[in-house]
Amino acid sequence: MIAIIAAMDEEVNAFKDLMTDCHLDDNGLYLGKIKNKEVVLAKSGVGKVEAAITVTRLYYLYDLSLIINIGSAGALKDNIAIGDVVIGSDIAFHDVEVPGWPKGFEQDVTCYHCDKALLAKVKEIKTDLNCHYGPMVSGDAFVCKDDQVEKILKEFPEALCVEMEAASIAKTATYFKLPFLIFRSISDITIKEGNEVDFDIFLVAASKNSASFTAKIIKELDI
Repeated sequence: MIAIIAAMDEEVNAFKDLMTDCHLDDNGLYLGKIKNKEVVLAKSGVGKVEAAITVTRLYYLYDLSLIINIGSAGALKDNIAIGDVVIGSDIAFHDVEVPGWPKGFEQDVTCYHCDKALLAKVKEIKTDLNCHYGPMVSGDAFVCKDDQVEKILKEFPEALCVEMEAASIAKTATYFKLPFLIFRSISDITIKEGNEVDFDIFLVAASKNSASFTAKIIKELDI
């Protein structure tokens, strides 16, 4: 079974609308299908702890073959537009501060890496959406202040986007030896002033893009 995890109602509902035979189980999780593949859809809530709890619940409740984290994110590059999809390659915590611990994406202490073979298959699937492949960062804060952005870009200059759950999901999936994919659609441009307003405006549209992209990948991947 493929697990889909999203943090917010808007993100969950966008994917639920694409499922067939969709129903709630006794644990408050949505069960259904995308094409002929069984999926379980879970709302994690916002933040790292909630995301880790959700992966753990799903691991013990279902025989999972893959975890996909979907939803929205804020862009950290000028060439990434609202509505674009970012496919995560390396996912790092930007808010872990321990003396001597490394930063960046070329390390395994606070950074987790999607399976390269699985990513290669995803890249082969054609979509109408504008997609970007690369690293992203997570932390327990909505990033909208200049000092937040400056710190992230100084320590993680290659990061394409920032959000709040992906690294925790990647870390927990890695612990349980489960393959994972991270798909995020851009709801706001973090490096531009007023991105918190854009987030409120474009969250639903970004959620729909993330959901439709994920459904297409599930249909076409041999998983």
